[in-house]
Amino acid sequence: MHYSVPMKNFCFAFLLLFAASFSHAQTSLNGFGAPLIQAAPLDGDWRANLGVGGALLVNRQFYIGAYGMSMLGNVERKLFNPEIQDSVIFPLRFAQAGLWLGYFVNPDNKLQVTLNSFAGVGSISTTVDCNCGPDRIFLVSPYVGIQYAAADFMRIELAAGYRVVGSDNDLDLFGGTNLSAPFAGLHLKFGGFD
Repeated sequence: MHYSVPMKNFCFAFLLLFAASFSHAQTSLNGFGAPLIQAAPLDGDWRANLGVGGALLVNRQFYIGAYGMSMLGNVERKLFNPEIQDSVIFPLRFAQAGLWLGYFVNPDNKLQVTLNSFAGVGSISTTVDCNCGPDRIFLVSPYVGIQYAAADFMRIELAAGYRVVGSDNDLDLFGGTNLSAPFAGLHLKFGGFD
């Protein structure tokens, strides 16, 4: 997959923010974990995605961590099965995992703005025995969040973003389909934020 110039600029900006967060005279380190709930379309059907994430928080503003997420339920798609030379309905599953980056714009306020991104790999697979899939994909999902400091140890974030999906090969299960899509999320972050 070839990354576009805006995607390279986005990654470069996060690296600059990360480097700047260590330029303070004193560096504070904290961490948090979060259940992640998202809604996004897959092949036109809106589905819930559920996952977990955790991150190291540097100087109360920049964080870097990891996440994993899977679609709840299956999406059904009619595909050609070469073993029986006919079309069959396949139940498809979608999962992803990778790096979670973020920046709290105003960490001292009760209501905070966040700039974030998920960047990782994923797969689309089926439970049906066939000579197809799983499709390996790459994802970058930048998003903006509005976060409320409900307690010293808890942040509630509402997120809206766009999932950009690519693959370095032809997709067996989702060939000819654009998997990139908008998403909305609710993230409940628990940990140390001071």
